[in-house]
Order: sequence, then structure tokens, then C-alpha cells
Amino acid sequence: MCMKLLTYSGRGAITDERAAQAVLDYAIELALVQRSDVVSVPAVTAEGLPEEPVDMLIGPGQSALVRTN
Repeated sequence: MCMKLLTYSGRGAITDERAAQAVLDYAIELALVQRSDVVSVPAVTAEGLPEEPVDMLIGPGQSALVRTN
């Protein structure tokens, strides 16, 4: 499984490719309607061990970055 580093508004989490893409897609949809929301993203450590999900506030005016970890 390909892991991604998802960075949003200066905060980051390592997650799987599907979750990272879903957050980006949702952020685009929220920006189109000028809304914000909180999403819970499954996360793993740098070693690939599961950790607590990360809650992220997403919405217009916030930058997002996804890169292969």
C-alpha cells in the first residue's frame, strides 16, 4: 500500500493513498460552496504502525499538500 503525507494548514499526518485523495476531493467540494468541515483521517507512524486518527478542519482558504512518503 502506498502511504502519503497529508499536510493541511501546516499540520500533517501519514495516511494511505485513498484517504489522502478523499480529503483533497472533499476540500475541493467544500471550497466550491464556501463551507468548512472537520474530517477524521486514519493515520500511521513513520514505521507504518497504526495510530490515533487525526481530525482536520478543512475548508476554503486553507492549503493542502499530499506527497508520497
